Amino acid sequence: MLKKVFIYCIVVCLFSLPLSVSADINIGVLAHKGPLEAMSRWSDFGSYIEEAVGQPVAIVPIALGDYIEVVKESQLDFILANPIQTVHLLEKNNITPLASLNMPFGPRISGLIIAKAGSGIETCQDLKGKRVISLKHGVAGGAYVFQTYHLMQQGIDPHKDFAEFEEGKNHDDLVLAVKVGAFDAAFIRNGILEKLVQKGTITMDEFVVMD
Repeated sequence: MLKKVFIYCIVVCLFSLPLSVSADINIGVLAHKGPLEAMSRWSDFGSYIEEAVGQPVAIVPIALGDYIEVVKESQLDFILANPIQTVHLLEKNNITPLASLNMPFGPRISGLIIAKAGSGIETCQDLKGKRVISLKHGVAGGAYVFQTYHLMQQGIDPHKDFAEFEEGKNHDDLVLAVKVGAFDAAFIRNGILEKLVQKGTITMDEFVVMD
């Protein structure tokens, strides 16, 4: 299990150009599972902010790879971003970190590397030559960046030492891909296994966690 943890940040974006979305306040959210799921997940949050400030609020779903361009085009007032995305935005855009978000698993995130129990994969060294899946390379903090850093510290380069290293669309799919044997291992964020156990989708003893 990785030891590095970071804080989810809400980032306020300071722009001077007109907004293209019709609302007084536009809040961007990452659409890991598509725009409909993002709207469903964050609509109550938007309603709460709207009631609290007395201004119309629009929730704007953003594809994972598009957040830098969307912010650059001045379409948002605020964006809910993970720590890695926050760093990218600080480097490329005029933004100010505003607050941290206390998620169900806590205000901090970490990354896990999981494999199917009984597969013979028990340590990170066992991942060499295996098929591994993560979220978007270079962007997903809890499902790529933390794990890649951890492996590089052990002399393992995921982009060179894995037989395959693919990108998935969401955390649930990564776990299920390992469960059915489509991939040998997956990079996921903390809290995902527990959530799927609660839903009855998996049992914890079906998986092992590296290191």
